[in-house]
Amino acid sequence: IKEVFLATLQEMIKDRGLSFRAFSAEIGINRRTMNRWSFDRSPSIESVVRIANYFNCSIDFLLERSDCPEINVSKNPSTFYERYTLLKERNRLSDRQIAKLCTIAPSTVSNWKNGATPNFEITVKLCDIFYCSFDYLVGRSDT
Repeated sequence: IKEVFLATLQEMIKDRGLSFRAFSAEIGINRRTMNRWSFDRSPSIESVVRIANYFNCSIDFLLERSDCPEINVSKNPSTFYERYTLLKERNRLSDRQIAKLCTIAPSTVSNWKNGATPNFEITVKLCDIFYCSFDYLVGRSDT
């Protein structure tokens, strides 16, 4: 999924007539950080949100999880943890069950209560577990 995101991002940058360097400067994400996404690192949720906000599109569109670029921005944005808690309760899952489904340590899930956010790949897994959009899970939209 990271590769899909990077390919979509490169195409959108090109469509805007920007260089990679100019784009990274415009959105305030270090160019070296963005270059590492192609190799050993994944973008943070904050970076993905910043990019989606720049292009005024849904994160799910950037991930090719939706054909629709439009986003209905939430009038009352929520935090990741607020949405996570709501979805967890709706699906009657415990933190331990979610950790197992995501193949992560339960302590990682516990860190989310203190403001930490999951990495890019885990966020995508959570969207699949909860049958929700990335934008909904991170509090950008209400759908």
